[in-house]
This record gives sequence, C-alpha cells and structure tokens, in this order.
Amino acid sequence: MSILKTTILFVVALTCMCNNLFAQQCDDNCCSSQAGGQPPSGVMFASSHNKGEWMVSYRYMNMMMSGNLSGSKSIPDQQIFQNYIMSPDKMMMQMHMLMLMYGVSNKLTLMAMLNYNVQSMSMNMFPVSVSQMPGMDMSSNNGQMNGKTSGFGDTKLYAIYKLLNKNKQTILLTASISIPSGSINTTDVSSMNTSNIASYTMQLGSGSFEFLPALSYQKKFGNFSFGAQSAASFRLNDNSANYRLGNEYNVTSWGSYKWCSWLSNSIRAENIYTEQMSGYDHRILFITEPGANPINSGGEQINILAGADFYLTKGLVKRNKFSVEYGIPAYQNFNGIQMQHHALLYVGWQYSF
Repeated sequence: MSILKTTILFVVALTCMCNNLFAQQCDDNCCSSQAGGQPPSGVMFASSHNKGEWMVSYRYMNMMMSGNLSGSKSIPDQQIFQNYIMSPDKMMMQMHMLMLMYGVSNKLTLMAMLNYNVQSMSMNMFPVSVSQMPGMDMSSNNGQMNGKTSGFGDTKLYAIYKLLNKNKQTILLTASISIPSGSINTTDVSSMNTSNIASYTMQLGSGSFEFLPALSYQKKFGNFSFGAQSAASFRLNDNSANYRLGNEYNVTSWGSYKWCSWLSNSIRAENIYTEQMSGYDHRILFITEPGANPINSGGEQINILAGADFYLTKGLVKRNKFSVEYGIPAYQNFNGIQMQHHALLYVGWQYSF
C-alpha cells in the first residue's frame, strides 16, 4: 500500500508543479489533439493523424527490478546458489524511443520507431567462487558483480488504420513489423559465459522478425474518456543464435479526466502474458545465473499505472505535449526464477505539425 501511495503522490505533485508552470498556457478552445484526446504515455500506437499531419516524439521507459521470484514467491540467494553461480540483485532496463508519424490519409497513419537500449545489472556471487574469479569487476568485497550493455534495439514500422471515427469514439487497427536490428551478440565483461556473451535479458534485440498487431478503442464522455487495447508480439523465426523469444500478449484499459484544455490525468491497468522462449544460445552457460537458463522465461504480470498529460497551446511551445506515467506491479507469476519487478516509468514528449 505504501508504494501505491507513493505513486499517487508522485503524479499529484507533478501535476501541481506543472499547474503553476503552465497555468498561462490554458486555452478553453480545445481540440481533439489536446488534453484527454490521446492515450497515456505507456500506450503505443493508439492514436492516428489526419492527412498531411506529421508528429515527432520521444519516449523514455525505465523498468526497475530487484530481488527474485520463483513463480509468484520470493526466493533467497542461498536457494538460487544451489543451481547457479550468481544470483541477480538489481536490474534497470532503459529504452529511448524516437518516433516519426505521418498521416497518409484521414484513415491511414504510418509510423517508424528507433530504439536505444541501456541495461545494467548487479549480481551476487556464490561466496566460495569469489576468490576464484580473477579479473572480474567486483564492486566491493561482498562478492557483487556489475554488468552493463547498451546499443540500438530492433526497428519497428507501423501502419495504423482508422476503422471508426464518429460519436466521439474511435477504433484503430494496427499492423506492424519489427526488424531485428538490435544485437543478440552483445558482450558483457562481467559475464562468465563463453566469449563473454551476455545473458538473454541483457541483449539488445530479439534477433527475430516480429509481427505486431493491435486493436485500440477510445470513447469520450464530456471531460472523461475511456480506452482499451489488445496487442501482441509474434516472433516469426528462430534467430541466428538458434533461439526464439516467447510471443507476448498485452491487454490494457484506461480512463482519463480532462481538468482543462492543457491538463488531464489517467489511471491504467495492463495484463502482460509472455510465452516461454524456445531453443538456446550454446555460448550462454545455463549455470551462470537464472537469466541464462531458457526455462526461466515467460509468465504473467499485471501493472497499475497513474499518469498525467500536459498540452501547451500558446507561444513558442504551441502543439507540444509532455506526459508521464508511473506504475507498480499488482501481480507477478513467472516461469521458473526471474527478477521481481518493482516500478515502471514512462516519460514522453511529442510535437505535431
């Protein structure tokens, strides 16, 4: 409950701060692209554009993890050390996303997205092994090892088609493809695998072509709006390292309230189910740590998120939107041993012209 209170206080505090900062930007003549007209920051491809309209946007995602779960229950390092040399302690996954959208017609919008990923992890080592690992990057004498990978991720191309747009409701159908431009051969000097190949969760891409369909719905009721989306990621082929990440399915719904033309707040719930990966990379040793073993992949997670959108309507910053969304897991049940998720942050900016 304390984490939930922290989430609410975070969004309220940010809203109050921006209320003072952008108060003079308020304009009662709001249009569909202003507050309340678009989904929360963490929802992808649930908006479209009119013919000839461009939009450039940047989105930052930070996923924070700490400790480990076996299924849905916490598991201590001592138990992990029965089968693995190292036990994950903390991990941070950051993604920088640059997107460009163009309205080909009033119904069809095209979008391209580039990713830059940064992943960092600290791991506790089996105590007996500490003195046997010369040359490793030890953060202190407590047997902790730090690892980091970074680089460009997979490139995604989207086509968003507006099936319905009347009575203040829209239905969008998205078909997209993910091109495996992110490396699956990333090395990590702290890795104990052959050739220092980083474990699966530290790689920059999936290595597979992916089909990403989605169906999105939004409805306005005065200052209140409701939305829902069903999306999936289907990995179409085994990658060059002879494995394939599991397909992923995401269902999310949200409600938002428009306080004035420049400000809205949202609350959202999402359910993510991921299948277990198939195959394995022979360069990655199963006994290194749980993330190096393919059986420790996939599972289900439910997140609750709160957000705020700020639309600037006058002056030099006209047609800019800033957004933030912060969430915590309400339920986690993973296959095997995986890191426990603690928080999720989205921060976004977009400009339409």
